[in-house]
Amino acid sequence: MNYQRIHNQLIERARHRILDIYTEQHHVVPRCLGGSNAANNLVRLTPEEHYCIHQLLVKLYPGNASLVSAAYMMTRGSRGVVRTNKMYGWLKRKHAEAMHRHQAGMKNSNAGRMWVSHMTEQRSFTIAKDDPLPDGCVVGRNRWKPTYHKKRYGPGQNPASWTLRYTRKDTRRKCRIDGFEYPSAVDAGRVLGIRGNVVDYRLKSSGFPNYQYVGE
Repeated sequence: MNYQRIHNQLIERARHRILDIYTEQHHVVPRCLGGSNAANNLVRLTPEEHYCIHQLLVKLYPGNASLVSAAYMMTRGSRGVVRTNKMYGWLKRKHAEAMHRHQAGMKNSNAGRMWVSHMTEQRSFTIAKDDPLPDGCVVGRNRWKPTYHKKRYGPGQNPASWTLRYTRKDTRRKCRIDGFEYPSAVDAGRVLGIRGNVVDYRLKSSGFPNYQYVGE
């Protein structure tokens, strides 16, 4: 069986359609294989397709522990029950519907509030969205923590030493939406309750003048 061909067909089908049902985000080239979060490396799959894609990836890269672990977790239900792709899809949809019912609007425990970080005191807390931003604070949670990218050294190196070889690199781009400034599109999405890639699209689109990257 040509697993690569089946994989590619599923990915290409996902690239050229728009679904109004529950979908899951998938990296075409997995992160563990060097894939990025770039838009051209992301597709939206149904839960059943997502399940099948990860089984195919294990067939294509049987020696990759991360891919094997991801596929395994998809197949495991409560009390060790093995899930098929249909059961996985059904459960994911039910879970999404339940979360929407119980967390939508004012039912959400954080409704009307947002996370802010005090950069000097290095602590995070919530405030009402209508309240002014306290002095020394920025919008978002744990914003004083740097973003780290780990450089992997040769297989002969001691894995325990890798944590000592982190390189600090902040990849966030500040943006301004409706007068509020956020450290990144992802942070803005968390506060506004929409996906980070949707925020990024609006920031880059001329159709949303109230969405702007800082410095542009």
